[in-house]
Amino acid sequence: MSRFDQSYFDSSTFDGEEAEPVLRKKKMTSLQLDDVLGFVRLLQGAATENQVKLLAKQYDPSLTSTKLGADSETASTSHATATNSQIATTALFTTAENKKQQLYTDASNWCDQMVSALGKETPEGKAIRAIRTNLSGRGPNKPPATPTP
Repeated sequence: MSRFDQSYFDSSTFDGEEAEPVLRKKKMTSLQLDDVLGFVRLLQGAATENQVKLLAKQYDPSLTSTKLGADSETASTSHATATNSQIATTALFTTAENKKQQLYTDASNWCDQMVSALGKETPEGKAIRAIRTNLSGRGPNKPPATPTP
């Protein structure tokens, strides 16, 4: 006797000769996609193994099996596409963060070069240093007015 020989429906599922399955309320699952795909495959195997008994109860599982098979393929393909997109997005964010860091480093070095050329204690040098000092991490700031000689 295989594990599929037992009834998959509680006693209220079928009433005599009628084959009206009891439908469960929809709820979200926390299972991983591979677990759900395995669940569907196991149910398809059970439907195949018990097809004669199910048909005798006027319940044909073939349409549902075919639909869930197609839905499994769609879910699997969508998941693979989403995973690939997530990987690509992560790579783009890493590239953007690296470019941001390099941009800041280059701009900071440029700031140092200009301050060095103008003199740290000159009004122009102080104004240029203030641009970097006033960075707050809250987005664009209005730079201080350039002093007029």
